[in-house]
Amino acid sequence: MLESLHASVLDDAIEDACKALKLPEPPEQRPDSVLDLIVTADDHALCSLRIEHTVGNAKWADALLKAVARRLEAALRRIHEASLSQIRLQLELADRELNDAKKALDGIREVRRHLREKAGTTDLSQQTVLKKVSDFESERERLEMELLGQRARQKAIERQIAIGQATAQERLRDDPVAVELQKVVTLREKELESARAMHAKKVLSAAEVAAVETQVALAKAELARRREEAAGAGARELLASLNAELVTLAIDVVEGEARLMVINERLAKAREVVSLADDHERAVVLPLRLAERDLEQAHLRVHESQRKARSLVAPTVTMLADD
Repeated sequence: MLESLHASVLDDAIEDACKALKLPEPPEQRPDSVLDLIVTADDHALCSLRIEHTVGNAKWADALLKAVARRLEAALRRIHEASLSQIRLQLELADRELNDAKKALDGIREVRRHLREKAGTTDLSQQTVLKKVSDFESERERLEMELLGQRARQKAIERQIAIGQATAQERLRDDPVAVELQKVVTLREKELESARAMHAKKVLSAAEVAAVETQVALAKAELARRREEAAGAGARELLASLNAELVTLAIDVVEGEARLMVINERLAKAREVVSLADDHERAVVLPLRLAERDLEQAHLRVHESQRKARSLVAPTVTMLADD
């Protein structure tokens, strides 16, 4: 570019010098002395022009050199303006890329926020989600096995209680004292019905009816005492213990079923989150890394364009004479 610049500047400068001196054509040159023209921009030499002239024609050489300086300075300023325009365009493009990168990053973050909100968790990494599913499945299996054992024990205890009660009933049926006491209770109850009927007819007083009721109560109490004796203290204690354990087991089973229901609900939700984790991996994780990289590179391009714009200064032209 400098070689073509030299030729263009020299041709235009010769024409300017001729006009300034009102010469129809430039004088014939004979090498006798040299004038150097050094072009600098941003403290760096861009080019150097050497103009030979004769000592006897210094006016022509001076006019030519000034014309060259003016032409060259104007040309270099045009180049400077073109460079500045190019840098400004680069900065505009870099700013646009930076804004696009920010918008892309914001869009990915919005997708991530939506997926997290839908999943009900901030950690949608596939490893975490799959581990949670595995943990829930293990807990469900443990609760199912625990409930299976509790229900089996519950049925076994119910069978033992039924056997104990049947045995006690057989003992009562085979106990002659209890049989006779049951007859007494039946007789007293009939007497009470008769007394109440006679009291309604005002044949017996209320006190006499109350006396009969007392006899019925005593007969029943005696029958109950005898039944307990016939059943045996050991059998009574065993049945009481089995009934207490059955109540505890019933509570444990209800509690276990409630826990199992909650675990099943959480497991179903966790399995739904697996697909969301896949979406998160595809639409967020990798695109987010790429978008952050693009944003960083866009920042660097903006800073580089700004640096170039700040460092770009107008060129200067210096003339040196060499006698």
